[in-house]
Order: sequence, then C-alpha cells, then structure tokens
Amino acid sequence: MRLYSIVLAGVALAAAAAAEAQIRITGSVKTPMAVSQSDLAAMRQAKDKIRLGTPEGQYRATFEVSGPSLWSVLEKVQIEKKVADGFDRPIDLLVVVKGRQGHEALFSIGELQMGNLSGRVLLADRIRHIIPHHHEEVPPLAEQDGWLNAGVRKALSVPEDCVGCHAEEKVPAVDIPRGVCLIAAGDSWPPRFVEDVVEISIRQVGITVPVHMKKGTAAQPSIRFVRLDGSSVALHSSAMLSLGAESFSDATFGMGRGFHGIHSWTGLPLSSLVAAQIPAGTDLDRLWILVTAADGYRIVLSGKEVFTSPNGVILATTEDDQPLGERGPMRLVVPADFYIDRSVHSVQEIRLGEVTKGDRIEAQ
Repeated sequence: MRLYSIVLAGVALAAAAAAEAQIRITGSVKTPMAVSQSDLAAMRQAKDKIRLGTPEGQYRATFEVSGPSLWSVLEKVQIEKKVADGFDRPIDLLVVVKGRQGHEALFSIGELQMGNLSGRVLLADRIRHIIPHHHEEVPPLAEQDGWLNAGVRKALSVPEDCVGCHAEEKVPAVDIPRGVCLIAAGDSWPPRFVEDVVEISIRQVGITVPVHMKKGTAAQPSIRFVRLDGSSVALHSSAMLSLGAESFSDATFGMGRGFHGIHSWTGLPLSSLVAAQIPAGTDLDRLWILVTAADGYRIVLSGKEVFTSPNGVILATTEDDQPLGERGPMRLVVPADFYIDRSVHSVQEIRLGEVTKGDRIEAQ
C-alpha cells in the first residue's frame, strides 16, 4: 500500500489566520447567539466512536470524535418560547441541526436533556480515522496522534490514490468530513450526522394545546390520532394491542420531585402505531410525534428516537400488572430516559408532524 501523501502547505498559518466559522443558535431562545470553534474547544470534551453512513444508508467511514455534547451547548442559551401555545414547559420543543450543504438532523429537546444517550450527541471539532492496527505502514494523517481539528481538515488535501482497505471491489478514497460535525453516536444504523454545522434552531411544533385539555379534565376512553395530512381517527387501547406488546421496568426519578418508585409497564410499541398511520416513504428523520394528556401536559418525540431507539417507546395499558384506571386509557413510557418527566399519563391525543427541509447555506 502506498503511504499517505498529504499536502499541508501553510496549514498552521492558514488555520491561525482564517476567521473561525460561527454556529448560529436561533429560534426559541431569549437572545440568538453564535458559538465558535474556540468556544466549543473551551467546553468539557467527550470522546466517542461512530460508523457513519451516507444519506442513502451506505457505509461511509469509521471515526473517533471529540467535542462537547449538544445539550451542554444548548444549556448556555436561555430557551424561551416565542409564541404562547398553552403549555409553559419547553419539553415539547424540537432541535434542528443544519449543515452548510443544507442537510439537517432532528432531535426532541427531551432526548437531549434527559435521554440516557444524550451525552453521545456531540458537536465534534476533532476527528480521526480508525484504521486497522495491522496497517502499521500507514502514518497518521496530521497530528502525531492522528487527530484532525476543523482548521486542519479545511486545508487538508488527500490525493485520489490515497485509499484504505474496504470490502468493496472498488476501493474508495479516504473520507474527511469538514467543519464541526454533529455526531449522534448512540443512534442505531444509520446514525444522525451533519457535516460542517452552521445553525442550531430550537423550534416550537406550532400546535396550541386544545382548550378542553386543562388541569382537572378527566380522560376519555379513546385516543385521537392526528395524521400528517390533518385527518384524524379515534383509537381504543383494546384494539391497538393487536399491534404487539412490550414490557419495561425501572426505578423512576423525576427532575422536580425525585424518586417515584420502581414500576413496570406493559403496552404496545408506539412505533407500531405510528407506522400503521403514515404513508409509505415517509422520511422518519423529519418526523415528530406530539403526545398530549387530558390535562394539557405534553411532550414531543423525534421520529428517530421512536423508530430506532434500542428500547423503543411504549404506550402502556397496565402499570405494575394493574389497569391504569383514572390515569388511563394509556400512558407513554420512554425507556431511554433517565428522568420520568416524559412519561405522560392519561394520553388523549397523538399528533404527527414534519419539519420543513432547509436550504443550502452559502460559504461565509
């Protein structure tokens, strides 16, 4: 194998002289702001490994990455709804991360704030290829330990005949993502990934809590399911159980009121219900699911966490082997969450929506 021939002419000077790219934080925040690569580097760093895919689901490359968590960056801004929607908690907000070429990744604010995998959603400035150890003749790409920060990657040039070993008959060229990258290392295949991040937008779903859903309202025996086209259907828990059953047990802890006890739930996978109500070819990476209780409490989920989370999301019909009673007809349970705040009892409405697709951002 030919050794890497890497052109780094003037990299150090160019990286030092060039103005740092800024990532805008916009939307439901009190004051929009921007963060630089230096800002990210000054924050607490985490490391992870990820196998990246193309938008078509093909294998792209395997990297080790380093950077702060996306949630730690969002904690630095004051999240604030711009439009009154009848619910005062930000647990029903969406986060859209956008790259320079227009590619986006969608998260719910809840999965970033309280999900067990939230610490694995990173804004990675430093990246290095994971190369099999038996290729000792291949030297590091740049730094002695192989790490490449965004400035180095911007000026890096790799000849077309510089290749790695792959299973394909035609060996592809080495892939080097540019800029600060959004890495969701905890995702199932293919993971959410945005190259050269330029904007983080915190968005409201644009739906007001129905006026009849307020504190003290008793739940009805059926659930209203609102499809993407705005049509709706009434669903009964007994009929929905034909879609399958799952169980989950956990010690529960709330962000505000502490320990809630050890409980178990049984019900149907939310993914099965949603899959039965969406058109073929729906882009799950743009899908969101809004779940509202009889008293107006609500949360939003991203399509990715509903359909590819290792533990799924459950619409429970029993708790501790007993009917839900007045807290029924169904209760939402999110096994991936550390806190129980997204566990919605007395579910009355499930509504689907999609984020609009962004445009390419011209070079700054």
